[in-house]
Amino acid sequence: MIINKKNYIDLETKAILTNDGVGFFVNKGYKLRKISTIGGRIQFGVRLTKISPDSLQHMIRIGYFSSLETSHVEFTTVRSDLMDLSKLVIFGFLYKRFDKEVFDMLINSSFVRVWNRANPGGVIDERTKIRDSSLRNELLKDSTLLRSIRKSITAPVVKSIMSNNSLMADEKNAMIFLSEKFLNNTRPFIWFILMKFSRDKSCEALIGRIRERLALYIRRSPIADYLTLLLAELMMSEEALNMQNFAKRGGVFGMMSAEEILHDPAKRKSLIEAMKTAKIGLIIGWRFGNPSVTSIKPDDKLQVVVYNNEANYLVSKEKFGEGAESENSVSLQEFYQNTSVGNPELGLQYQGYLREACSKVGLRFTSKVDVIQNDVPLITLTVRF
Repeated sequence: MIINKKNYIDLETKAILTNDGVGFFVNKGYKLRKISTIGGRIQFGVRLTKISPDSLQHMIRIGYFSSLETSHVEFTTVRSDLMDLSKLVIFGFLYKRFDKEVFDMLINSSFVRVWNRANPGGVIDERTKIRDSSLRNELLKDSTLLRSIRKSITAPVVKSIMSNNSLMADEKNAMIFLSEKFLNNTRPFIWFILMKFSRDKSCEALIGRIRERLALYIRRSPIADYLTLLLAELMMSEEALNMQNFAKRGGVFGMMSAEEILHDPAKRKSLIEAMKTAKIGLIIGWRFGNPSVTSIKPDDKLQVVVYNNEANYLVSKEKFGEGAESENSVSLQEFYQNTSVGNPELGLQYQGYLREACSKVGLRFTSKVDVIQNDVPLITLTVRF
């Protein structure tokens, strides 16, 4: 488990906005961009440079971003930043899910239901709007109680981590750090409610349930590493295929194999420049939930996609939908069996680790590969909650 410590990530990224995100950025005076997404939809977004990890994860957690994507002809030179960005995005989504699940526990609790019946003019539910600045001021008024509630959640979790002899010291430190990160990324309203009803007899049991959910999400956190490692391997295969096919189509370097192009620095550099001029690159995207406003569970899945940017004009929304199959759809195993580039053994190994890790913590991992054009496939990885 790797915890990102960079002040910022220098990897240009486009963020596609939700309706709430559009409203926020317009009010702040940002100029929005129209972005064509893989489903053929035109949506509003913003361009991000020098990405602040905390700001990025905050925007994901409060639901301003529906997806993010970054595009390059080759990712090899920015591999480290790409992996850091991927982990930041995935953890941001995990923080969002944890926050939502804890909030749902609270508003469905017995003491909140009793309060709502007795106070119809001050109902506490998902539509309640109180400014975070006002809530933080309220929390500061009794910081001792707030610390006590946080400690009652984290102390048993930390004790369990420290007593686990199968973990190395750095793994224990990382998990303890994450226990604080998950709590730090919960909305102030959660702490306000817990403090308000802290003397209620049923609040203690609810804190126990929050503690169990925190332990579960700490166990889920390795998914960020496994999914990012799998993404990095897929990116290398896609990159090589993209270069090889562009060279063939353009008659560049004759019929050189991908391996020959990749291992000849001069030819590789020349090819990359030609691809940049033609704007033939790869796009890596992270999508949160279901974009359909009619979805019963709008944010119950995380998707990672890798594709050639030409696919924007060739893929219908129906084809991109999860579960939709076409004559050209294959499994990730079949994709690796039929490709001669990249490291198939390592890619399949990472997929195995990810699938096993998801299964252990109640999540479901699926993958799909659609060959769009010129043997440069669209790869979709889905983790469903």
